[in-house]
Amino acid sequence: MPGFPAAIPALVNDLDLEVIGPDGTLYRGNQFAAGESVPNAPLPDRVNNVEAVHLPAPLPGEYLVRVRARNVVQDARVDTDAVDQDFALVISGALVKPGVGIVSFDRRAYRAPSQIRLTLFDRDLAGQATAAVLLRSTTEAAGETITLRASGASGSFTATVATATGPAMPDGRLELSDGDILEAIYQDASPPGTRQSSARADLVPPVISSVTATTDFGRTLISWATDEEASGIVLYGTNSLNLSATNNFFGTAQELSLAGVIPNVTYHFVVIAQDRAGNRSTNDNEGASYNFTLTQTPSVLIVDAYHNDLFPVPPLTGYTAPLSQLGVSYDVWDTETDGPVPLRDLARPGIFHRHHLVIDGRAGRH
Repeated sequence: MPGFPAAIPALVNDLDLEVIGPDGTLYRGNQFAAGESVPNAPLPDRVNNVEAVHLPAPLPGEYLVRVRARNVVQDARVDTDAVDQDFALVISGALVKPGVGIVSFDRRAYRAPSQIRLTLFDRDLAGQATAAVLLRSTTEAAGETITLRASGASGSFTATVATATGPAMPDGRLELSDGDILEAIYQDASPPGTRQSSARADLVPPVISSVTATTDFGRTLISWATDEEASGIVLYGTNSLNLSATNNFFGTAQELSLAGVIPNVTYHFVVIAQDRAGNRSTNDNEGASYNFTLTQTPSVLIVDAYHNDLFPVPPLTGYTAPLSQLGVSYDVWDTETDGPVPLRDLARPGIFHRHHLVIDGRAGRH
């Protein structure tokens, strides 16, 4: 239930959307990065009364969708005795029809040695103790017939299979090589048909490059690139790397903001990347580690957004000179060269708070 338009936040009753994937990953409503739901986001959306989860490449399998009543203080259903809030739920995507079996991997990529967790869901098999799935790879084309055991009585079955490298052998393990396609194949009796799921073998860790530390306006950003989609970790500290920041979003361009950084102190850091198969690599600047020093946050941030082709531009010294005379530290953000100030910076203490001044243009708008 929304509140008054002028209220901040304009929300009375707060319901939170949660989706749990077949691999146990939690996706919270409205927690996005580059338009994709962030896995295992720490906090829910406590502002909006419309929430969504976007999974552009979801794992096949059974998903749990739930709506939590975080805070219901006003009754939205006068036809019931309880204080409650109703909601609408819409699900769209490539959804299977009732009765059709689903076989799935727990990951999109695998390394070796590691383990594959297979899941089969077929309501027609409810009550059975076991079910069979053929698991194969490009290296082991004949594959292994895997017996999955029932997990409850609803028609859900699971099995764990070890991966290995080397020549193909009928040994209960799946041999694979880098770049292999992995397939899980289930012969569904009703409705009759072959159900398949695929993954890939990735035995090579990501390559980390273009590691950069940027210290501006009281914040420290570490950025880097990888040659494949990977999540990232930055380990940092002064005498030891006892602090960390993590980005669970998979991408080839990563950026992390570091917390708890003390100005005018030299910090050292290394970058760790992990691909979807679990391969890890570390860029520690060839053993020397990287370093940065955060300067003291200026008291005033001047945002120069005055760019006019028709009239002369007043000198910026009209603002900077008085600040210098008063001994007030400042920094300048030129929107023409630096772009708009990121919203995350405007919300940071020390950047756009109380005693700090942001000047939008030099024509008198403050």
